[in-house]
Formats: sequence, structure tokens, C-alpha cells
Amino acid sequence: MALAGIAAEGVSQFEVRSSLETDTGGVGADGVVFAVLRARWREKPHVAVTLASGETVPIHHPTLRPERPS
Repeated sequence: MALAGIAAEGVSQFEVRSSLETDTGGVGADGVVFAVLRARWREKPHVAVTLASGETVPIHHPTLRPERPS
């Protein structure tokens, strides 16, 4: 699985976690983040960012939410 995006100002690190792996990293000078990790088929990753203040904030984007049972 690959995840790429542009981080908001003030974000210093990110973490992307699946049931198999975790990828953490810093944010580029241009705000670009890129993560690559193994995940199960159709698994939705858990994503969180760490602000310069040290506060960790989970990301709740609609494409990252677990699918609801039908």
C-alpha cells in the first residue's frame, strides 16, 4: 500500500499503520509525505500526524474509515 499527500503547516511527523506494518517519517520541506507498507487486501490504514508542539492527531478522512457492514 502506498499513501502520499501534502501535510498541513505545523505537522512534523506522520505514522501510517496497518495490521502488518507501521511506517513513520518526517515531512519534507515542501510538505510532501509518502508512506509504503504492507497491508491486507482492502484494509483501511490508521493514519496520525504529530504536530511541532508534540501533539498527536489522528486523521479521519472518509477514504480511511473502515467499511461498515452491509
